[in-house]
Amino acid sequence: MEQDITWMLFDLTGVISSFSFDNPEKQTINDKEYIEKQLEAIYLLEEYAKYAIGEMSQEELFDAFKIVNDCDLTFDEFEEVHRRSIFPIAGMEDLLKRLHDRYKLAIVSNEGSEWGRRKLTASGLGDYFNEVIISGDIGVLKPNKEFFAKSLGIVGASPSECVFVDDTEENVKSAEELGITSILFSSAEEFKKALEDRRLL
Repeated sequence: MEQDITWMLFDLTGVISSFSFDNPEKQTINDKEYIEKQLEAIYLLEEYAKYAIGEMSQEELFDAFKIVNDCDLTFDEFEEVHRRSIFPIAGMEDLLKRLHDRYKLAIVSNEGSEWGRRKLTASGLGDYFNEVIISGDIGVLKPNKEFFAKSLGIVGASPSECVFVDDTEENVKSAEELGITSILFSSAEEFKKALEDRRLL
């Protein structure tokens, strides 16, 4: 298999970067108190779905959030709080170093354009990727097969030349139906085993 593979396509959140607004304790930024857990509601807004396919700006999304939630943060303060909640997935950097020497690597993420890039940058792992493909830029979400078709066009590869890695079973199934070798991600350790089993590492 390894002779045919030229690209590895990685989901971002849950595979490369960890992100959550799950802290229930009061925190401060610029002398303002906020509770991170309450900010999680921004992902539940109908407006977030529009942002994730590029139909709404991040500023418009934040304004919509403030209308229905008690939030004193400015947009810039929200961005900083968002950034503070992003971390790399344990064990992935060592694997990316090895994979980057053998394949071209791409991010393929369901996220708004700016938020996706922030998550990648804040993870500290962005330099390993040759291409960054985000739903907010291409106007369609996984598991829609159009997302994968557009991604293949951007990287210039056929399904048989790619491996797709995602932590959502529905996305993995959709990619497999297009003929893309796919791996359901649970941890860096399990991912390493899956690569070794397929002689890709």
